[in-house]
Amino acid sequence: YDMGVLEGYADGSFKPDNTVNRAELLKILLEGQGITPSVQVHHDCFTDVGQDWYAPYVCYAKGLDWVEGYDDGSFKPGQEVTNIEALKMLLVSQGVVVPESVESDPFADVAVGEWFTPYVFVANSLEILEETGTNFYPGAVRTRAQIAENLYRLLVN
Repeated sequence: YDMGVLEGYADGSFKPDNTVNRAELLKILLEGQGITPSVQVHHDCFTDVGQDWYAPYVCYAKGLDWVEGYDDGSFKPGQEVTNIEALKMLLVSQGVVVPESVESDPFADVAVGEWFTPYVFVANSLEILEETGTNFYPGAVRTRAQIAENLYRLLVN
């Protein structure tokens, strides 16, 4: 909040347990870097991303290869962001170098050979994850609190 990366709600609350959707996360990551793309330039980049409030964030991120859509040409901006999607977007948006592969499993549920394993491995190595147990739960949804914590740890490390 103090760094201007995250905002609260109009009622003054933060609602840390609320989930974040894919579009909201891109807004957080871009605005956190002082980037406010224009809808006049960045729009209509996926079949489900036209000129809505989130279009400039999604299309700007797509232009930088931070995100990819689904096989059907959609982005699903309103879909809750999963742990692995959030982690990939965070690392890529912050310019963290991630190898193509790693030799060991960072968590019991993140096996070598999965496309996302290098992202989890690097994030774990950088100590930006809150997960301290044996599982990461790649498909679980990420909350506002978790995203704030991961971003904070990455920015201060």
